[in-house]
Amino acid sequence: MPSVKLPLTFACALLSLAPASAQEPRELLAPGQTTNAVPKAMQDGVGVPFAVADATTLTAASLVQLLLGPGVTATNVVLTGAPVAAGSFSGGLGSVGLIDGVVLSSGSVSSVLGPNALDSTSTDNLRPGDAALNALTTSATHDACILEFDFTVVNSDQISFQYVFSSEEYNEWVNTSYNDVFGFFLNGQNIALLPTGPSVAINNVNCGNPYNAGAGGNCGLYVNNRCVDLPGGSFPCAGPHDTEMDGMTVVLTASGTLQPGVNHIRLAIADAGDSVYDSNVFIRGGSFTPGVPGPYFPEAPCDEVLHATVGLPLTYAFSAQSASGSPANSITLDLDSPVPAGMTHSPALPLTVYGQNVTASSTATWVPSPTQVGFHQIDYLAIDQDSKEEPCQVNVVVSETFLVVGFQPISVVIAGTNGRILLVDPLIVVPVSPQNVPQWFVPSDPALTGFHVYAQVGMFNPTEYPSDPFRVSEGLDATLGVGFDHYGDGDGEIDLTFDAPPLLGAMTQISLAID
Repeated sequence: MPSVKLPLTFACALLSLAPASAQEPRELLAPGQTTNAVPKAMQDGVGVPFAVADATTLTAASLVQLLLGPGVTATNVVLTGAPVAAGSFSGGLGSVGLIDGVVLSSGSVSSVLGPNALDSTSTDNLRPGDAALNALTTSATHDACILEFDFTVVNSDQISFQYVFSSEEYNEWVNTSYNDVFGFFLNGQNIALLPTGPSVAINNVNCGNPYNAGAGGNCGLYVNNRCVDLPGGSFPCAGPHDTEMDGMTVVLTASGTLQPGVNHIRLAIADAGDSVYDSNVFIRGGSFTPGVPGPYFPEAPCDEVLHATVGLPLTYAFSAQSASGSPANSITLDLDSPVPAGMTHSPALPLTVYGQNVTASSTATWVPSPTQVGFHQIDYLAIDQDSKEEPCQVNVVVSETFLVVGFQPISVVIAGTNGRILLVDPLIVVPVSPQNVPQWFVPSDPALTGFHVYAQVGMFNPTEYPSDPFRVSEGLDATLGVGFDHYGDGDGEIDLTFDAPPLLGAMTQISLAID
């Protein structure tokens, strides 16, 4: 029976089973079984959560909405494949090069999380392959996952978006029949192409087998993450990127010309040769946009509100990338507004870098003065080689009040005339405002069980208090656990709430109110 497309629902198509691969088959798995049973920390190397959710809880329509940028409307959404093979991801910048979006897999999207524990992570969904993908690779495909939809755009004859392809086939199955592949079929034509023309597949993007930096096909577009090909040489390993996958492409851009009216796109991925060793494609959220691709800022702090405290350093990093995928890329990062007095950038702006998939990055540092209390807006601008521009607005609220939290009674020492603050065993020093909800890290130390949390709220104003620039409330003693505690009296009293028992080795949110 042929598949039936149902708008905004899932559909499972019965596709023709592919012929057996000419190469000796590898060990197969039971339906839904995965070789990767190692618990995942769901946190990358810089403490940013890397998480996924699959289509057992998300609808196909919601996944497509994650992809769409301004000026695009989608209808007739259909997902074909196992629900565990499609989903959303977030916090992925340090792991796969994209901060959030949609992930499609030839196995299970949950397997993309790091650390890299095995060399052969697989989930066999016992699903058929796809005829269009068969034409792009060297073997018949299996376990296809396809997300497709109709769409219309406003005032453009072009569409573009960014993506990353990753796989467990790297590096030991490069240049074999296990040539896992994906395609983005715009009105029937594949636009998931390398800048040199071929489709993106295991055998087209790699650094050889065995791995040799600089060798292979399109090695400059490949990122190695396989433990045995990294220093240390064994599994598990942290790897340069906190994902289970053994290798991936750099961020690539797909673009294509539209026909008038309604267009159709099929986003498809599958195993090739057999149904094990998973591959995945990550598509950047909000990047499915009309027109020629321009530069973009891949992560915070754009459009966020940062909180700073008088006399304490504020540091934030930001970067811009060119999205065209051209070898002749350039990206310029520059200021588009004055900056607060005393703020510096390293490297200094404007900053221009050249090359394919290059990133321009800088770090801002600022110690606000007492006269700078209040709201500040800093505007940045990214400009690519085609003079396309993308703005980034960073908002900073400067206050004089901040919270210090520790597991020991906190003592404060004022050293010298510069009002330097020395804090004994604080775990966190954060600005306090009605808009700011602090978080603190609970160390992975079982000996802390049953300890108390000590908190102090202070003010830092060397102009108003030159002899004692740091004013602290009475020490606060909060039991580690669930509950509500009220502290202080008069001005500056604090309501401190623990919403849940803090977990060892995890970030815990503290809710406060200052009267």
